[in-house]
Amino acid sequence: MKKNILLVVVLMLALTACGPKSKKGAWLEPEKTAAKTACAEAVKTIDASLAEDVAMKACDCAVTKLEAEFDSNAEVAKMAEKATEIYNACVTENKPAPAPEPVAVDTTAAAAGDTTKKEETKK
Repeated sequence: MKKNILLVVVLMLALTACGPKSKKGAWLEPEKTAAKTACAEAVKTIDASLAEDVAMKACDCAVTKLEAEFDSNAEVAKMAEKATEIYNACVTENKPAPAPEPVAVDTTAAAAGDTTKKEETKK
């Protein structure tokens, strides 16, 4: 499913590759905006289960990393597998940590009236 996301993104990015040229580390603002928009739209249609804030952070992260590694959206389109790896890493980085497992507390001793305390020995 994630490969489908990037396939759609790559195709959309390829369509925006015309006009003034961006270069590695310095994409033109319209190209960055188009890449973020394409990523967000692809996520909405293909991976709707991803929370919107996580999807936007992942897209921002992916565009920043893609900009640092590629000269333009057209270059990204040629390297779809690498772009997919970058996007997936950004999703992983931006997903909230899972909630900790609840800890079981033995309340039977306290309920039975056992109030003895264990003393620690000091050396």
